[in-house]
This record gives sequence, structure tokens and C-alpha cells, in this order.
Amino acid sequence: MKDEKIKSKMIGYCRNSTENQKNDKTIEIQEIALKEYATKNNIDLTDIFTDEGISGGLEDRPALAKLFDYLEAKENKDVEGIIIFKLDRLARDVRIQENLIYDLQEKRGKKIISIKEPDLDSKDITRVLMRQMLGAI
Repeated sequence: MKDEKIKSKMIGYCRNSTENQKNDKTIEIQEIALKEYATKNNIDLTDIFTDEGISGGLEDRPALAKLFDYLEAKENKDVEGIIIFKLDRLARDVRIQENLIYDLQEKRGKKIISIKEPDLDSKDITRVLMRQMLGAI
């Protein structure tokens, strides 16, 4: 019997906000990157939620709402967290960003992995400062 690492079960979130980004196929680029990351890191990426042409400065986004509904569903309680391409794909407003991170990590106990940025662990005060500075910029 092989000693295989147990896969983590996660979901993905992708977003773009402009017609130019849509034409540049940024959603497809993000999805490919999430799938590659999941494969390399032994993650079972069960679903990807995408908001296309929607500002990251908005809290009310259809796919983001579906993502939270998905996490609440009894059959998805074993989903450990979400993978994003980059933090600014989650939110462009630092208040929204921090509220989403708080909701996911602190309230729901879910991990957030950004494939383009270091650990988003909100317990590391240096990382929190850097994350908030980047969110403000």
C-alpha cells in the first residue's frame, strides 16, 4: 500500500472587473493557475466560482454569494477553504477584503490561499500589516 498524502478539499474564486480584462481572458488565466496550483499541491479543487465584469469594490457579487452558500451547505462542510489567484481578485477595497478574510477564517474556520502572495494567515501581525497596506493601495 502506497503512503499517499490525503488531498485537501478546496474551492476557487476568480474575478475580473473590466471589459479589457474580459477580452484578455483573465478569468481563464486565473482558472488555469488555480487548477495547476491545486494539482501541484495535492488539492481537490471541487469548484471554481467566477465573477466576470464585477468590481472588487462591491460586496454584493453573485458568484461570491454562491461561494458562501456552497460553504454553508451540509454536504460541503469538509471544504477546507478557498484558493484565489491574487488578493485583489478577492477584493479591491481594504474594508471589504478584511471583512471577507475575517468571515472566512475567523467565523468559518476556512483557509485562504493566494497563489501569487505569501501566507494570508491573519494571526501573523506582519502579514496582516502587509496585506492591509496592499489592500489600501
